[in-house]
Amino acid sequence: MTLKNVLFTFIAVLTLIACSDDFAPAENATDAAREFVDAALKGNYRKAYYYLLKDSTNEMMFETLKKSYDEMDPKLRREYKEASIIVIERKEINDSLSTFRYYPSSNPKDTTALRIMKSKGLW
Repeated sequence: MTLKNVLFTFIAVLTLIACSDDFAPAENATDAAREFVDAALKGNYRKAYYYLLKDSTNEMMFETLKKSYDEMDPKLRREYKEASIIVIERKEINDSLSTFRYYPSSNPKDTTALRIMKSKGLW
């Protein structure tokens, strides 16, 4: 094996490691909601996407969220990044569906409701 092949293999392995998701699966619906919301408030799209239930509707809404966040006034974006998540209500519908209502501490009028679903054994 030549040095060129060794370097190529090494770079390929590093790329795979760097691209892998290193986020821990949520243990329950509340953890999944908190992880998603915290990542979204901080603009960490990769992490938020990890916790997103992947379907065409959610992915379209996620793209809208990203665009809105990126176009947000920098001061407001900083306030969201520094905000805490204030939970209004958590409700278990059944063993694989829950609702989660919250607002960011920086903007109590920005109340949002999420449906958290367990899919393929993961929240």
